[in-house]
Amino acid sequence: MRSRGSISSITSMAMKHFGEPIQYLAREPIGLFSLIFTIAIIIMATIPTHIAPYDPYRIDASNTFKPPSPMNPFGTDDLGRDVLSQVIYGARTSMIIAVAAVAFSALLGTILGIMAGYYGGRADLTVSMVIDAKLSIPTFFLVLVVIALFGGSIANMIIVIGITIWPPIARVVRALVNSIRGSDFIEAARVIGASSIWIISKHIVPQIVGVVAAISILQMGSAIIIEAGLSFLGFGDPTLISRGKMLNIAQTYVEKAWWIGLFPGLFLFLTILSLNILGDRLYEYYNPRLREKVSYL
Repeated sequence: MRSRGSISSITSMAMKHFGEPIQYLAREPIGLFSLIFTIAIIIMATIPTHIAPYDPYRIDASNTFKPPSPMNPFGTDDLGRDVLSQVIYGARTSMIIAVAAVAFSALLGTILGIMAGYYGGRADLTVSMVIDAKLSIPTFFLVLVVIALFGGSIANMIIVIGITIWPPIARVVRALVNSIRGSDFIEAARVIGASSIWIISKHIVPQIVGVVAAISILQMGSAIIIEAGLSFLGFGDPTLISRGKMLNIAQTYVEKAWWIGLFPGLFLFLTILSLNILGDRLYEYYNPRLREKVSYL
């Protein structure tokens, strides 16, 4: 009986944490499309060697500037490389940088936001001043300067992007924590002698994790844009395939071979659009007040 109860409890928790948000996303065609497309991009980024029809680095001088065909659905570029294979491998580069940078920024932003919202006072003032100072500097300009000085390796991109995109997460977390720190269950925990660490881990983090996940997905779109912009300007890792680098090459041949830029640009646009829609819908789901407001529209 215990095992059945445990299985039932686990199933209900899984449904609550994963099933219900997915159902909320899938209730609209645009949300369902974004979910499916994002999953497809994740699969492409995870196992590109099993999906790409050709080696994206293989140069074939006899196969340059071939238009889309059954053999090369997205055509070939100026060096005879398959554009479809490059688009697939480009997804891996974008997602590795975006996921790692956003994970770092989410951790940093959540910690600072909790400190500011829970403790208030000087901690709140200090974090708020740092956020305002960071937001006063254009993100892409700051990233561009740092990458130009220290190089465009994946590690450098992850660190720099992660450091520069945390303020929105910290600001939202601060507001959420500030709104719930005076709740009855928080006060009750304090009365019985619970430590701040215990209160934060047991009562506050579970309340904000969904919203943090939603904002993190939105920030992934920003991270991908930054990575593509840096690669387009020639500051990315030259040994890696990037959609930004592909667009840089494509601008030279836009009249001669339109497909070289069309497909990388289209997939870049759809990836960012899908992530933004997913993040926006999940933010609606995890924010009850916004969810109620949206339901009346």
